[in-house]
Amino acid sequence: MDNFIAPFIISPNLNLPLNNFPLTVCAINLLAAIQLPIAYACAATPPVVTPTPLQPPTQSPPGIHIWSAVICCQPLLVSPTNNTNLSNGIMSFIYSSNTCRALAIATCSQPTVAPALQLMAGITVNQLNFINIQPATVSIPLVCNKLRQWETGEPPLVINTIQCILSAP
Repeated sequence: MDNFIAPFIISPNLNLPLNNFPLTVCAINLLAAIQLPIAYACAATPPVVTPTPLQPPTQSPPGIHIWSAVICCQPLLVSPTNNTNLSNGIMSFIYSSNTCRALAIATCSQPTVAPALQLMAGITVNQLNFINIQPATVSIPLVCNKLRQWETGEPPLVINTIQCILSAP
């Protein structure tokens, strides 16, 4: 293609014919319809962007819903039981993160003493809802809802107070 002859093209800038013009260009864009200069360009291959792998989403416990936006709650506080027939146990919380608490596990246990006390450990919510009761130790999953309130169970029960109680079997 040493002597490629272009068809009769009018240059919009010079209004001159461009016959016998050698072309060794990758792409030609002729914008004569709107009176712009003739543009010659090589189509470059765009760089390939390799997406960085995302961390897999944290699996929520059964019956707990995860909202799409990151929502964080304040740390949970244990309320002592006001039932004189029950004793207070030892409550601990494990959070999904200490900076943004979206999920938590609440664990209620009896004191470790010898001989073992052999008590039942239970978690109550809002001073009247027994969520779970087990020998010695019990745990339940908690989630921070879109209103930034802790909840548990299905259907979800919003937690205003949470207690760790111990009782004889």
